[in-house]
Amino acid sequence: MAGAVVLSQGTEGAGCDTDIDISFSDTEEKRTVIWDEREERKKDISPIINTYAPMHGGLGARESSFSALEGTFYDLKRYRDGKDTGLTGGFMGTDRVIEALARVFRADAWDAAELNKYYQADTRLYADYWYLPAARADYAPIEFGVGKAGQPVSQWECKPSAWVAVYRGKVIAPVTGKFRFIGTGDEFVAVRFGGKTVLDAGYCLPTLRDPKNPKACRIYGSDGQQWRDNIKSGKDKQRKNYAFITGIPGCEIWDYELGGLVAGNHFDVAEGEAYDIEIAIAEIPGGSFGFVLFIEALDDTGKPLYTARDKKYDLFRTSANNPDPALQKEKLEEAGCHVRDGNIPFIEESYIWEVRKD
Repeated sequence: MAGAVVLSQGTEGAGCDTDIDISFSDTEEKRTVIWDEREERKKDISPIINTYAPMHGGLGARESSFSALEGTFYDLKRYRDGKDTGLTGGFMGTDRVIEALARVFRADAWDAAELNKYYQADTRLYADYWYLPAARADYAPIEFGVGKAGQPVSQWECKPSAWVAVYRGKVIAPVTGKFRFIGTGDEFVAVRFGGKTVLDAGYCLPTLRDPKNPKACRIYGSDGQQWRDNIKSGKDKQRKNYAFITGIPGCEIWDYELGGLVAGNHFDVAEGEAYDIEIAIAEIPGGSFGFVLFIEALDDTGKPLYTARDKKYDLFRTSANNPDPALQKEKLEEAGCHVRDGNIPFIEESYIWEVRKD
């Protein structure tokens, strides 16, 4: 007998606590049984979890919710006192913005003090999932209250380039096990979990910046081929578990330009324990913008614990809310930021990583 696993997803006070104790001698049987349990989970998750979680268009709601991470918007073009940093949007300013991002998002740590030098929007957004496959970069300033739909961009408090949004908090592991995040973003998305960067993906990676080779951190198209080869060959020791996932419906442009979604480093969690998490989303030149963040359960050897059906993965979420593509499209159209329909399938009964309120 290979061992046993206990799966549990409950809600305090909701009267819906489900524990399934299963022993396995075969990995494929394990994956099949767990998938069957996941199909039933939708019946057990109480709607009380999303009672205080307002629906939103991908970046979060302005109301704080029962279980959401708080997002802060930083404008890299200005210091906190409002003075100009000299950084600009557009492709001509890309290298200098990446240099600034590299000082914040280091391989060993994220430098909060360095990030806090920059101007912050007064409005905070509260997100319980990170899913906005396609939009214009103008959407973030509008949602964070430093831009206004219908108003000339020249009059905005923050123009839609050279900005970062960081969501922070603590999440409670719903089960004991090994996981990895899966995602990508334009310009980039990164996740720091339990004090370690476990995912960074997108069109540029600040941690790859090399002053002698400005293109080293740009990983789209042919510029990123060497980096992708290093990942596949195991030469990138910092990203030892990284892999590329292709063929997900709605991700065709990322397959073509980035080699697919990125699966990050593995990490272990214990059910009921709380872990620090930070999720960063950034835009550099302006223009198009988007991101997705999934999470996948793994077995002890690092293989997927269940076989993805219909190319769907768990949405990383902190409440029972799921994205509503129709609502997202409506909000994007209202803001003048709709680019194309970006519906990427996900597993609707994904685990809930509830936010711990200290």
